Amino acid sequence: MEHAQGGCGDGCMNRAMRYECTQETCPCGAECSNRRLQMGSTVATAVIDCGRKGVGVIVLEDVDIGRFIGEYLYRGNFYMLQLSHD
Repeated sequence: MEHAQGGCGDGCMNRAMRYECTQETCPCGAECSNRRLQMGSTVATAVIDCGRKGVGVIVLEDVDIGRFIGEYLYRGNFYMLQLSHD
């Protein structure tokens, strides 16, 4: 595994498969750079009213292209279905 800048580099298999590493399983441990969702965002954001479309999120500072801002979780309607052989 390639380690760049104290963390997982482009050679990280988890990164290549779009999975996050875990502190317990990554040889880089706490220095792993492939743990964005687990570590959270450090970008200042605000929720704004978008009229009939609901709400939106904006950033309150300049950010570089490709920088992780946050994870979007939609908590809308949830339906349970049960399949049967009938």
